[in-house]
Amino acid sequence: SIQALIGERCVDIRQTGYNSESIRVEVKEGKKEKIDIQLSDIISVSIKSNPIASIYIDDKLEGTTPWSKTLVAGEYDIRLEASKYHDFKKTVTIDADNKDFNFKLKRRYFKPINIYVSGEYQILGNEGIKGSIGAFIKNINAEANVVYGLKESEVIYWNVPDQMTRPSGYTYKPLYFGGKIGYGFIIGNRLRITPQAGTGILMIKGTKVETGTTDPLTTDGYSIPVLVGCRVDFAIAPAIALSLSPNYSFDIVESELYKQISSVSKVIKGYTSGPNIGMGVSFMFY
Repeated sequence: SIQALIGERCVDIRQTGYNSESIRVEVKEGKKEKIDIQLSDIISVSIKSNPIASIYIDDKLEGTTPWSKTLVAGEYDIRLEASKYHDFKKTVTIDADNKDFNFKLKRRYFKPINIYVSGEYQILGNEGIKGSIGAFIKNINAEANVVYGLKESEVIYWNVPDQMTRPSGYTYKPLYFGGKIGYGFIIGNRLRITPQAGTGILMIKGTKVETGTTDPLTTDGYSIPVLVGCRVDFAIAPAIALSLSPNYSFDIVESELYKQISSVSKVIKGYTSGPNIGMGVSFMFY
């Protein structure tokens, strides 16, 4: 017990190893005032992380890990932030038995905003080498593609009407330029699936079998297809992913030459009508 002058007084209660407390008391003549206060432990706290991260305690930036400081025992909201890693959030109880923490952050393989380039081998209808460059902005996707076709058509014969000439044989290969838009869904930590739709132009150029020459009247044609599909990326490293791009396309516009030769060639018709699957590797830049 202590004695104090009459009136309002401020009482400080301190004890080594505990948090100090202050309370205001109204002291009255001839009357005892009872003060009941529970002092909280002061704990020397240590927080480490892999990798080094910015540390927030109760939404206040405290510095970077490794971090140490004395705190009053109790519950705290801890958040750790590091570039290319998912934010780490946890509510911890700090006391004499829980004062040293070591947290491991999970690597972030995909972000809502990034640029990528990919190289793929495309099979089925328009078999060939496919290159793509694209971007995600808040998961909205835009992509440009080029496909150098390797699947040569069967020999198609042409002759000149009203002339008694032997038909000339030509073979054709395609070259495709196009674009797509879509929306990416990040699933878990390593998978992103992006439904896409797009269009482009496929050009064919033929070569005369006998001479290896070309004639624009019988070799140059084009088709404009529409396609729907998706892009599937599976991350194998922080900036590298395996890619799979299945799609289905159909013609909406054909040049007269393309229309003529695609009507007699399943190979050429398949360049822009039917399924394709691209398989390859993507490189991402954040």
